[in-house]
Amino acid sequence: MKNVNDFVNTNFFGKQSGTLKDYIEEYNKINKNIEALKLKKKQYDDLINSNEKNDSSDLTFKEKYVIYTMIKNAILRDKEQTYFGIDLYSLKSKFEYLYNDLYEYLSVIGGINTLEERRRDIINEDITFNCFNSESYSEHCLESHSFVVEENELKCVYCGATTKDYPLSKEEFELLVLCAKQRGILLEEFKKEDWPLLQVIIEKQNYRRSLRPELDILAEDYLDKAEEQFYDDEYEFTELRISLVRAHMLDAQTYEGQKVKVKNPKYLSDDKKKELLENLEKELDEIQKTNSRFKPLLIEQCKTAKYEILILSGEHIPTLLKETINEDEKIALTKAYYNLSDSDFRVNSGYFDSSHRNNDAIFYDCYTANPEINSKILEMKLRRK
Repeated sequence: MKNVNDFVNTNFFGKQSGTLKDYIEEYNKINKNIEALKLKKKQYDDLINSNEKNDSSDLTFKEKYVIYTMIKNAILRDKEQTYFGIDLYSLKSKFEYLYNDLYEYLSVIGGINTLEERRRDIINEDITFNCFNSESYSEHCLESHSFVVEENELKCVYCGATTKDYPLSKEEFELLVLCAKQRGILLEEFKKEDWPLLQVIIEKQNYRRSLRPELDILAEDYLDKAEEQFYDDEYEFTELRISLVRAHMLDAQTYEGQKVKVKNPKYLSDDKKKELLENLEKELDEIQKTNSRFKPLLIEQCKTAKYEILILSGEHIPTLLKETINEDEKIALTKAYYNLSDSDFRVNSGYFDSSHRNNDAIFYDCYTANPEINSKILEMKLRRK
């Protein structure tokens, strides 16, 4: 088994300032201290938010804090930091030390900020996934890995780097998962049955990369092209996440979430659907009458087109799969889904209104996390190779 302390960052001289266990203990201690300080802060916040009137000549804590805040805001507005010859910065400092309760409140806030910054450092700096870089390689992972959690394993979807070879305790594993989550490199929406969908998306990403021309370092536009490729590569993880979220939404027939909305789940009207299906039926009748050697292929294309129309009409893809009666129909449905999940196909399909720069076609969402359909896509791709 490998050493769990490989996840601890090293300094300039290659030395580690602590073990993974040390950082977990520090992290937990920080959390406890932050919670204690937040309880103290809440007591003061309640005083600030209270509407209790002050009938005495002494200042209440709320009044002290309001005056202090006014001085602080005046400093931010006034570049010279003076008012009627009074140094506002000096006045602010006097106010901080004049009242014990105000001083304690400001100290509590400062303590929380300091501890939270240290906590972020542990997550973002002291713990690292660099130990994977020497053993696993993928062009997708040059900047960072892209992880999913599967049972007790943290695994990169691109290069396969995994924590399973490390004797991690439950607490150590949970901290690594938290690190990946905080750095924005964890696909939190992932479910075990999503692997085929991820593989389909990654194959598309690999294909796009294969079409890119090799960068010429001597070319005048080298920096522009390099920057363009960098942002394309950066978007790949976002593409995985958005595709997963929208696939789950469409499968659940939920079209609007907190941060994500599915566009045009039913693009074709009922009348348009009826018209297209009727035209397709006529075309299929004509094909059936011919003796062309391409007859089986033309029939298959018609079956695929039928499912394209049904999907564009808002039909639920997993339900369509359940309703298929033979393998030919499953293949036709799979091809229809794969076609509509490709923006280039949609733009050239003739199904979409092209009067607005093909926006309807480009932004149409067609996803499913159904493992059977996505596995069939992968099988068909393997057979073509």
